[in-house]
Formats: sequence, C-alpha cells, structure tokens
Amino acid sequence: MVTTSLLELDVEGILRKVERLTGAEFPKDVVEVSLEPQLKMLCVRFKKPSKAEFGEPLRHGIHLFTDRDTDEITAVELIDWEKLTKTGPGQKPVDEPTRVAREYIRKKLVDGLQ
Repeated sequence: MVTTSLLELDVEGILRKVERLTGAEFPKDVVEVSLEPQLKMLCVRFKKPSKAEFGEPLRHGIHLFTDRDTDEITAVELIDWEKLTKTGPGQKPVDEPTRVAREYIRKKLVDGLQ
C-alpha cells in the first residue's frame, strides 16, 4: 500500500531507520518534507544550501545531498522508502553501502577523531 499523505508518516522514525541502514547521522532539524506517492519518493530537507548542493547515492534508493561549500547534509531523498524502512520477520537486508557511502562514512569517522 502506498502512503498518500504526510499526516500518515512518522518522519522521525523513518529517518532513524535510514540512519541505521546507512551509518549516516542526519541533522535533527527538518525544514521541509515532500511526498510524491506516484513515484514512491519521500524528500526531507534539513537546511537550504548556502549556494549549491551535491547529490550522491548513499545506497540503492537513498540519495544524500550536501552543501557544496560546507559539506553539511542538507537533504535526503528516499525512493521506494516504504520498502527501505520495512521491518519484520524474513525481511531481506538492503544492499551494501555504495563506494560513495563508504567514503562519506569514513570521512565523518576520521573528522570525528580529530
């Protein structure tokens, strides 16, 4: 069943599940949420970019957007998000993080140690 209303969503719960799947840590403030039911796409914006932003696939169906100048996370786009966040017995794990995701996570870990 496709969700057709933002009122039906637990956006915070969805973001926490995606954080666990990817190892990314999203900002706690959300300034915009949009849902495209026909595309099965959920977009969450944490902040506006200073000038421009880059979007990179973090995992299959998860695109992370970062500010070009500050490298801060500005938004996340979830394609087929209901499948990504589904839990239950017999659920198959989502594919491994992409090269971009591994590099992003490694950079954040190294920055955190300095």
